[in-house]
Parts: sequence; structure tokens; C-alpha cells
Amino acid sequence: MVITITEPQDGLMQWLCERIGYVPTLSMTCIGQWDNDNEKLIGVVGYDGFSEVMVEMHSAGEPGRYWLTPQFLFLSFDIPFNAYGLTYLTSRVSTGNPRAVRFNEKLGFKEQCRIPKGAEDGDLIIFTMHRDECRYLKMHRFKEAA
Repeated sequence: MVITITEPQDGLMQWLCERIGYVPTLSMTCIGQWDNDNEKLIGVVGYDGFSEVMVEMHSAGEPGRYWLTPQFLFLSFDIPFNAYGLTYLTSRVSTGNPRAVRFNEKLGFKEQCRIPKGAEDGDLIIFTMHRDECRYLKMHRFKEAA
């Protein structure tokens, strides 16, 4: 069984940042997916770089889709848009990581700009998502669980 966890924040943050090569600020917060059967963390979404209207979203997960449940998808977007009341999500991805680029696009993020050679392994793509464009907020059956 997979459950969503919010603690320990330092453990969630460390797991995520090690996998994506990110140095967090002190304001980063995370949610994670815990596999009870195997007693291990299998996915984390983190929020960092807060402003009055937006935050940057970061994510990593074990290979496969079992960590990215419909409920976790709903919570991943409900938290920044509804709990924090933000208008935009951003995400930075290098073209050197085509799986992450496709992942962002499948989630519904849109490319806003591209910085040539802005990453060590390629161009840096800045993705955004406006709350009105977020299809996961329409997943009404998960609102009670949030």
C-alpha cells in the first residue's frame, strides 16, 4: 500500500534534492509517497522559491508509475494552488533530461522560455502552469482526502 506523507521534511527534501541535483532554500516544503509494503520512500514533490503568486515545483520518483497515484497528483497541485493560494507553478528542466521534459509536458506545464546552454547538459527550459490550466484540480473525488 502506498500512502502520502509530509514528515520528516528534512528526509523528504534530502531524498528529492539528491535525485535531482538541487540545492534547496530554507523555505522548501515537500510531500512524499511511502510504500508501506517495501518500507521505502518512492516519490517526492517539493515546492521552493516562493513568491506572492508562484512557486517552483520539483519532483522525483522511483521508476514506474506506482508512486504517482491520482490522489498524489491531486495533492501535488492542490497544495500550491489552493492551500497556498498561488496562481502559477514553475518548473526548470534541462533538455539534457528528455524524460523530465516529457513528464512536465504530460502534466500540463507549458514552455515559457528556453535559455540556450542554460544548463550543464543542454538548454534550460522554464515551464509554467496557471491554476486555471490545471486539470488535476478538477479531480473532485480526492478533495475529501486532502
